[in-house]
Amino acid sequence: MVVLDRLEERLKAHPSAVHLGSLYEMRGRTYGMRRQYARSTFYFMEALKVRESTGDSAGLARTWMLVGDQNFYLGNTAKAVEFGRMAHAMALRSADSASIGRTANGLGYYLLRQGAYDEAEDLFQLALKCNSRSDSFHISNNINNLGMARLYKGDRSLAVARYRQAAGIRARMRELPGLGESLHGLLLCDTLGDRMVENKALLDSCLSVASTCRDWNIMADCHRFLSTWHRRRGSADAALRHLEQVLVLTDSFGDQERIRALLDFQDEYFKYRQESEQAMVLRERKQSEQELRRQKLLRNGFIGGFGLVALFAGVFFAQRVRIGREKRRSDELLLNILPEEVAVELKAKGEAKAV
Repeated sequence: MVVLDRLEERLKAHPSAVHLGSLYEMRGRTYGMRRQYARSTFYFMEALKVRESTGDSAGLARTWMLVGDQNFYLGNTAKAVEFGRMAHAMALRSADSASIGRTANGLGYYLLRQGAYDEAEDLFQLALKCNSRSDSFHISNNINNLGMARLYKGDRSLAVARYRQAAGIRARMRELPGLGESLHGLLLCDTLGDRMVENKALLDSCLSVASTCRDWNIMADCHRFLSTWHRRRGSADAALRHLEQVLVLTDSFGDQERIRALLDFQDEYFKYRQESEQAMVLRERKQSEQELRRQKLLRNGFIGGFGLVALFAGVFFAQRVRIGREKRRSDELLLNILPEEVAVELKAKGEAKAV
């Protein structure tokens, strides 16, 4: 965090909206990993403000997705879907394939948990298409999620095929957290139709990988399956040991922590929306004032121009009147001085013959 503090000081001394938005996002991620969700949310909102001011659609998509991920982890799936849709809309506006793939995959995952299996699978297919030339990490993630969609729809054979494909890629990459997810998916496939998991080797492998990665949820499921497996074979002591591990891994402390963090998030998000709406009102008011000033300038310019034309017309008319008056006076003077015939000839020809 010391490095981020120094970087923030430098950016404030030499402002750069793009880098400042990235810095706030990085701070949000760091606090999120520390489970300091109130601070994490605060910095995500600051990143959104900066990126809204610059119109950075791809950056907005990435930050909204992080906000969605945090809400999903805290158990607020409805909000996660809402922010995921916002992120995906921003990604589509940016026309950046990597951003579209990332948001489609994340939104699809949220929708899967809501039961919108068809829409989720369509989004996973879109993500796989966008990431077809990407790295193996993103491709395996998309394939794994397609397996999950098929699992939820009850298509065991295709789900198993997808999970095995993803597990193979992740094993070659030595990407253990992802490998644990794929092995867990294969275990869940064995439970379709109220069946019991019978593959002890798969159970042991999945538990080993999950334990290495400290994935408590997968570990709890593996211990639950192992407890059932041992109980069905008459090993009551082993079944009880695994059941005790399930209870340890699923205690209520984590749920209470999520509830507190969710309340903190709601406070920060409400504050952000208020500030964002106030900023929008101020922008609209400023634009309205600028438009009024422009119209006033145009009106004053028109009035000034019209007045100038009227002035010139008045001067011209006055000059014509004065010239006409002087001409009549000169004519009268000629008639008084010269005989009428001579004066007429002089006016007509500009000269007259001497008499």
